[in-house]
Amino acid sequence: MMIQKYLTLFKDIEWDTATVGMSQKTITYEKKTIKLVRFTNEFGEDDWCTKSHKGQIVSGTLRVTFYGKIKNYKTGSQLIISEAESHKVEMEKGYISEVILLQDTTS
Repeated sequence: MMIQKYLTLFKDIEWDTATVGMSQKTITYEKKTIKLVRFTNEFGEDDWCTKSHKGQIVSGTLRVTFYGKIKNYKTGSQLIISEAESHKVEMEKGYISEVILLQDTTS
């Protein structure tokens, strides 16, 4: 996919299946990555995630558990999770959520 200066549309990028219940569209440019991630209720994490995440919920509700505390991020909510906060995404049956995530790309 060709990156156009100043404009790239997610609609022009094909979905890539990252794992069961999670698909993504990725744009990387100048050491920055933007992902549109789609979670379905088939997604599940065996281990606690310790990565930091920054982004926005585009559609649906993303349910994140922080060691027993549940936080529901709804459409329009900003997601800011630090590396120090172990967490898991737990989707409810029949639900789909789309999230834009921003991250630095290591060289």
